[in-house]
Amino acid sequence: MDDDPPGEATSEGPCAAVSLRVVAAAAWHVVRGRSFSDFPRVLTFLEKVAEAAPELVPFQHLAKLRLGLKAKVVRRRHHWEPV
Repeated sequence: MDDDPPGEATSEGPCAAVSLRVVAAAAWHVVRGRSFSDFPRVLTFLEKVAEAAPELVPFQHLAKLRLGLKAKVVRRRHHWEPV
């Protein structure tokens, strides 16, 4: 960490944890607000989290989230009515 230039954020420490929380909160806001156009961004975020820290989200939970979000995107894209 001593080799980091001053004023630049590192990938470790409190700054990274705060950034992750902010992005996670934004993703939750998108899902809760049903901003369907931004669901692909949330999917990308989930995939990146799963790659970087697989222990944060259990596999079954991640799979359910991804499947549900993808289904919503497809339904919205094709204007399917709910059953």
